[in-house]
Amino acid sequence: SVSAFLLNRSSDLEIRALILVANRGTIYVADGVTYKKVADDTPIRIENDVSIIGQSMENTIISGNNTNRLFNVVSGNVYFENLTIANAVRDTTANTASAAIVSTGNLNLKNVILANNTCGVAGAAVYATGGSLTVSDCIFINNTLAKSYSRSYGGGAIFSNKVPLSVKNSVISRSEER
Repeated sequence: SVSAFLLNRSSDLEIRALILVANRGTIYVADGVTYKKVADDTPIRIENDVSIIGQSMENTIISGNNTNRLFNVVSGNVYFENLTIANAVRDTTANTASAAIVSTGNLNLKNVILANNTCGVAGAAVYATGGSLTVSDCIFINNTLAKSYSRSYGGGAIFSNKVPLSVKNSVISRSEER
């Protein structure tokens, strides 16, 4: 197991690099800096067992910077804790799913705020199509499916397609189709 520390950075390039290094390890993300996704249209791909743990739910922020999807969990056991994942936007005029996290692996969210994420048809915050999805002590707020695309599948906050889903002690608010 490798542990890596992410301190005082402001782009997703460092997060990408640490995910590659932290194969089966943990990335600790510091408070006080907003880690912004660079506008290169490529999600941060996770293919291994990785934990990304913030210092606090409210002050450790990974922002989509109003660009494309943030995370693509392809495989492995992925754990997010004590952070905010916000402001990801996926094409709202097309058949697009999730702006924040798409997962085909085993995804576990604990003490995470998912806020202000927008996409076309399903799961603006989380779209799970494989593995499992476990959510505990999380807040989903202002996650939106764009009404401009007429074929919405639902799930402004979460869309789980035949995936085992557990949601405990969590709040979903103002997450809807517009």
